[in-house]
Amino acid sequence: MKVPRRPLTGDLVVCFCGRAGDGARAAGRVLARAAAGLGLHARHAAAYPAEIRGAGKTLAYTAITREPLRGPCERVDVLVALSDPLTIPELPRLNADGLVLYENNPPGYVAEDMAVAGYIAPGMFGYGVPFRDLAAQAESFGRGRNFVALGAVAALLDLPAAAFPPAIADHFTGQAETVRDAAVRSFEMGFEYARTRLVATHPWRALPAPGDKPAVTLVTGAAAIAAACAAAGVRLVAFYPVTPADRIRAELERLPAEERPVLALAADAAAAAAHAYGAVAAGRSAVAITVGSGLAAAGPLLDQAAAAGLPLVAVHVQTAGPAAALGTSTGQGDLLAAIHGLSDVQRPVLAPASTADCFDAVCLAVRLAARWRTPAVVLADFLQMERGETIDWPRPLPAAAAALAAATPAPDEAWAPPGTPGGERLVSAGGPDKRSGATEAVASCPIAVGLHRGRLNALAAGWAPPESFGGDGPLDLGLIAWGAAIEPAREALRAAAARGLRVGGCFPRLVWPLQRSALAAFAARCRVLGAAELNASGQLAGLLEHALARPVARLGRAGGEPLTESELLAGIEEALPPADAKGKRHE
Repeated sequence: MKVPRRPLTGDLVVCFCGRAGDGARAAGRVLARAAAGLGLHARHAAAYPAEIRGAGKTLAYTAITREPLRGPCERVDVLVALSDPLTIPELPRLNADGLVLYENNPPGYVAEDMAVAGYIAPGMFGYGVPFRDLAAQAESFGRGRNFVALGAVAALLDLPAAAFPPAIADHFTGQAETVRDAAVRSFEMGFEYARTRLVATHPWRALPAPGDKPAVTLVTGAAAIAAACAAAGVRLVAFYPVTPADRIRAELERLPAEERPVLALAADAAAAAAHAYGAVAAGRSAVAITVGSGLAAAGPLLDQAAAAGLPLVAVHVQTAGPAAALGTSTGQGDLLAAIHGLSDVQRPVLAPASTADCFDAVCLAVRLAARWRTPAVVLADFLQMERGETIDWPRPLPAAAAALAAATPAPDEAWAPPGTPGGERLVSAGGPDKRSGATEAVASCPIAVGLHRGRLNALAAGWAPPESFGGDGPLDLGLIAWGAAIEPAREALRAAAARGLRVGGCFPRLVWPLQRSALAAFAARCRVLGAAELNASGQLAGLLEHALARPVARLGRAGGEPLTESELLAGIEEALPPADAKGKRHE
């Protein structure tokens, strides 16, 4: 007997859990692409071990909704167990009426305490699907268990099967047709199995796709950075091919040949920075991609670019630590390293909060570097590179970047290759009003460093005000967040405000130089000031304490796992002043 299906309300989150090599990430990506093709909003992200280790646990999350997603999702509605022992610890994250799909015909004996079916709580729905057998029927090697599971999920969520073959083909672009066809057959086997055996009696909520809404575009942070390099007119991108820099390289190679910058494959991060430095010294816009500890290797050339007045841009992807084993974990521990160089040199730093911000930040960094003749750093993080989001795409050049471009002299007027007869290099702080010889600007490093500080002050003074959250009145607690911490901070503040707490937020994308006037005005309204960031030392908090001359509560922790709304909400409630101190909390 067919049971009426309950409609979906809010976000729906699907998690594929398995070992490295089980294809959990591929299934999550394809689900997000297919949902985007139906006009639904989607986001996918993954947590997995460093690829150099070749083993470990992989979690791939895909969130789907009819409306744009506002922030990260902590709970899971559908949990797909591609490995029972690794999935069991994830069951507490499943909603009370969540769905678990698991292998019901394993190739060998599974101990009772290692079978996920034995841990499914009352109220949850658990279904066994012969992933391995169906994959073997679809292809001789049976490697498509992940796509069998994806087919079962699609059937249970009422997503049309026709939306998935194009998404699978897009995922396997550049690979043999036999690989793509085997994946499609595996998907179809799983879809048909669930449609005929599970859906008819399953009361779980369905996810209706909009009937006439056009498809939206799923874009990763890596793709946004690649597109920004083309949109900003970058002529050369240099990188050391390590995860996730190779993701950006792959997206650059997808660009049309007439738009694609020259790609320089370097032996290490220092060599990548040297390639980019040589290009800007020759009068061409260039970007160096660095990852993890690569920023330290590129640092000396960023310092030299500051002294020479060269617009070298580094796009740096932060990870949880310098060790190779932490290379696929996210973090925000490189802020101070990005700001400070040798000889008291400081660099402008932009930090995107989302995929769309990745595009804007790179465009702005390229333009402001050329306008103010300074190196600039874009601080992204590993999660942003991997995460895909549905956004308006293609994205126009930010208005601020266009304004900077209009105020910038042409490259042959702004800087000249060293040794060019009559060549001049601008070294003034306020604009193109003072010139010196091409060799003199490099030789007079102390003068150039002093002028460089003036450029940073002028940059901060002319920058757009930071994003804010909350009203304009007094606040019991104000939270400042940067980069990937902005989204969970925003949602935590929204939840705190819903509980009647008087809170607000300030979310700058220009992290350095500090926009002191805007930050001071925000801090003056707050009884308690806090900073949310994914590092143990509270790097932004320390900068704020020095600039604002007041204590800043540190709402963060060491990197590895992204910050969540629930932990920041708990931190906000803990940091709030007592109700009887200097007045009462907002009722």
